[in-house]
Amino acid sequence: MQPLNADTGEIRTVAHAIDLAGDEHVLAGMPVRVLPRPVRRLIRTINGLSFVDLLRSRAALKAGIAVIALGVGSFFMQEDRIGGMALASASSNAGFSVSKLVVNGASQLDVQKIEKQLAGHLGKSMFNIDVDQARESVAEINWIKSVTIKKAYPDTLVIDMVEREPVALWKSGQTIYLISPEGLVIDRAKARHMHLPQVVGEGANSVASEFLAVMSRFPELVSRSEAYVRVAERRWNIVLDDGPSILLPADNWQDALVELDRMNAKNQILDREIVHIDMRLPDRLVLKLPEEDAEIRRTRIEKAIKRSWHKT
Repeated sequence: MQPLNADTGEIRTVAHAIDLAGDEHVLAGMPVRVLPRPVRRLIRTINGLSFVDLLRSRAALKAGIAVIALGVGSFFMQEDRIGGMALASASSNAGFSVSKLVVNGASQLDVQKIEKQLAGHLGKSMFNIDVDQARESVAEINWIKSVTIKKAYPDTLVIDMVEREPVALWKSGQTIYLISPEGLVIDRAKARHMHLPQVVGEGANSVASEFLAVMSRFPELVSRSEAYVRVAERRWNIVLDDGPSILLPADNWQDALVELDRMNAKNQILDREIVHIDMRLPDRLVLKLPEEDAEIRRTRIEKAIKRSWHKT
């Protein structure tokens, strides 16, 4: 122990303290505040009096209580301003400053992003760390679905997190992003994410999850699809990697997919030389042929009409 100027109530050391979570740790040299000597003397004097003496000395008792209240109030006012600084300084000197991060649950997230979010906490006393504030800071990272942070004394913050699972790539402008089932942009896509389905266009991210869930019922179509394009935030086009584009209607597009799958199973329509299959009209299917094939078809139709005319 090193008692300092006791008359002024300055700092002296004790052997232990309670951390913010309520767990006890032995901390040599932990600073606390002590009451000034006049207040301590008054307390000892009052403690030595009998109950009868106290009743006979009501005025003295009231005066003593007032002095004690003033002393204690002064003590706690100084504690907030000085004691906290001393506690942080002593705990850092004793090796209780944040110097390590342990991250559990990060498989795709670059953990340096977590370190960056917690930069303001690193090096601070473990006793001054607000884990709720630290958690809110880390939760701002879009990769993170949920997170908890705990203190592991003497110098470590343990981060347990659950990552968001990307469901698709979203091409907006010239940039390709990863998106969550809710349509949230998680991060920029990297080469390892190119196996995910790609949606394109304004607003495609917010409705992609529903569309992809329906598409999963048609594995043949999915296996041949290169991208799904959102048109005017109303409807979808399907772009095949080797086949025609498919123009789905804004309404009842699920039924259109069922009909397309049926026609392909029966007539292999997706293997035909067709530019696009337009399913936007409710009562008909429009097929657009390549220009050269269309010209040949027009010529054949014209000749057939002429032959029919000559026969009549």
